[in-house]
Amino acid sequence: MGLVLLGFFIIKVNLLGMLHGNFFVTPTAQCMSRGLILFASLAGAILSHLSSAGCTGIIGAGANIGFLTGNMLLSCLTGHWKHALSTFAMIAVMCLTMWFSPIVWRQQFLILCGGIGLLMLPERRPWQIALLIILIGLSMSGLELIYAFYKGNDLHYWEAFCEANGLVKGTTEAVLSTDLTHRLTG
Repeated sequence: MGLVLLGFFIIKVNLLGMLHGNFFVTPTAQCMSRGLILFASLAGAILSHLSSAGCTGIIGAGANIGFLTGNMLLSCLTGHWKHALSTFAMIAVMCLTMWFSPIVWRQQFLILCGGIGLLMLPERRPWQIALLIILIGLSMSGLELIYAFYKGNDLHYWEAFCEANGLVKGTTEAVLSTDLTHRLTG
């Protein structure tokens, strides 16, 4: 379902104008921007697959990070630096989420997209910006606390995560990368 949603936004690239700062008028510009975002999404999915040690639940996160990278490149190519900086912040937070709590990456992505989208709207008052930043921070912190208190360090939970995302392997070591196994077992 997530890939279908990404595909929809790749096709309807002007719906993401608040994210990359552009509204493409000509069909050629729309097609070129679609190609850039599609290429970046596929590259992110392939890189995450190659680095995930077989756990397919991470491929969608890589595609999302690639999707955001494509949008950031569009912002950079058209000189919308504020949009590029906000998208870079989203990519950085997504990468940190993938490192510290990869199970909640979907929820973090939704909070980031909604929050950054609201922050990029014009004609905001300073108290609205501050309130949005506080709410985004509290929401993301709450997700991290839920993750920390709910079996975030249980190896069986990681196996269940990979099984739920379509991968069933015989041992935990086949599913988890060596780094992650060391982090979880001490």
